[in-house]
Amino acid sequence: MDKKRIAPHEPQAALLSAEDVDRDVASLSEALIEERAKRIARNVLLRPDVCQILKALLESGTCENEEEAIARGLKTLFVALSPALEESPDIKCPGYRAAPHPMGLRLCEKGHKPDSSGAAS
Repeated sequence: MDKKRIAPHEPQAALLSAEDVDRDVASLSEALIEERAKRIARNVLLRPDVCQILKALLESGTCENEEEAIARGLKTLFVALSPALEESPDIKCPGYRAAPHPMGLRLCEKGHKPDSSGAAS
């Protein structure tokens, strides 16, 4: 049986190196993260209740801008809920961290160990 050979589309093109592929994947991943962030921000900022809260925080001088208000709000929510998250058997810890958490918290007070993916178990 005679096999036909398929001619390359660009016979003179150089193959991508592993480093080129890594850079391309990193660039695409970053672009996807940015698009997701834009979509989330747009959806959150379109909510009238969120807009009213942001306006009140900015007018009171509590926060300098929307980004600061949202970031501080998420940190506050995490700190407020972290004891309940640790107590719930259905919710895994957000991740094992041997080093101190950026907000000064130890995320896994119960000594959970990471699995091979890095998630706490």
